[in-house]
Amino acid sequence: MIHYLDNAATEMVLKEAKEKAIYTMEQAYGNPSSTHDAGIAAARSVDEARGKVANALGADKGEVFFTSGGTEAINTAIMGAAAKFGRKKKTIITTNVEHPATNETLKRLSHDGFKIVEVKVGKDGCVSAQDVLSKVDDDTFLLSIMMINNETGAIMPVKEIKSGLSGIASGALLHVDAVQAFLKTEEKLAKYTGADFISVSGHKIGAVKGAGALYIKKGIKIPCLISGGGQEGGMRSGTEPVPIIAAFGEACEVRMKNAEGDIKRVKELSRYIKNGMNKRFPDMIWNSSETAAPNILNFSLPRAKSEVLLNVLSERNVFVSSGSACAKGKRSEVLTKMGVAPRVIDSAIRVSLSPENTRDDADALISALFSAMKLFENGK
Repeated sequence: MIHYLDNAATEMVLKEAKEKAIYTMEQAYGNPSSTHDAGIAAARSVDEARGKVANALGADKGEVFFTSGGTEAINTAIMGAAAKFGRKKKTIITTNVEHPATNETLKRLSHDGFKIVEVKVGKDGCVSAQDVLSKVDDDTFLLSIMMINNETGAIMPVKEIKSGLSGIASGALLHVDAVQAFLKTEEKLAKYTGADFISVSGHKIGAVKGAGALYIKKGIKIPCLISGGGQEGGMRSGTEPVPIIAAFGEACEVRMKNAEGDIKRVKELSRYIKNGMNKRFPDMIWNSSETAAPNILNFSLPRAKSEVLLNVLSERNVFVSSGSACAKGKRSEVLTKMGVAPRVIDSAIRVSLSPENTRDDADALISALFSAMKLFENGK
């Protein structure tokens, strides 16, 4: 039996999302831009999915634009804001623990003369709203900050930051990378954060890989990243991947319908894992703070290297990670910037939960880790 506990990297496709994609392939396979009945059926599928994503965000349909995923949504928001609002103002504020989709985009802009200000996180992996707002000046046009860190689950005070911006005369806008937050909390993020841009991804909530969305608050206009036939209201040209978009909408609807029970279940399982780990491994170190999102648990067992532990766990069909999937085995920059000691980083493990996980998965994890540590103690 497989025990998949790497849901921050990607989730298993939900049954309902898979069925929706297949149904759309078979029944709504036309080009959404075509005016015949097959095209109209496809366009209707896209429109229905947009409504479901918008509802999950607490937004209007006209504020939601489909992309190929979270990375494209992030790039579109940042590059679009820079093109529209960065002609006179040149400062963008971010944190020093952002996802590569944000970091690499900002790096490109720095080569074009933009000033990138990184606010350092504390030992808990979070920035303070006060520290972020203190960096805002008359040259600032954008802040780009993730809501939940993909490695530690640290929750950034994006709501407080947006609220604080309203009292600053710079008129700076806020982009929130909500890839790890979307439908993982009780809040509808557009209403809760007040952000001007929000980037989300489908495969993090049980949709098919290849679909994401960018929320752009009504009244804000930015240029597109991909030009062509003018699809997505001119924001993203190219024939829409209707089945994938439909599956994204279906996953949103399923997660919304089950939100209360799913969130409660994940919290309970997170506590169960923490309690079990603390009992079995008294010398373990938690890299995730007590206030972190419950679905992401980052810890270290300093007597063993994480890559060795991952191999042992994989042999027992327990799948976790040593950090972000995008880091591809490199030492975690997030933990480094939190001030975590190198020996602790080198033994770090990330467990990330979905509502489909059970206590059997948790027990398998703890048992496999215990067996692995016994092997290390015996020098094998």
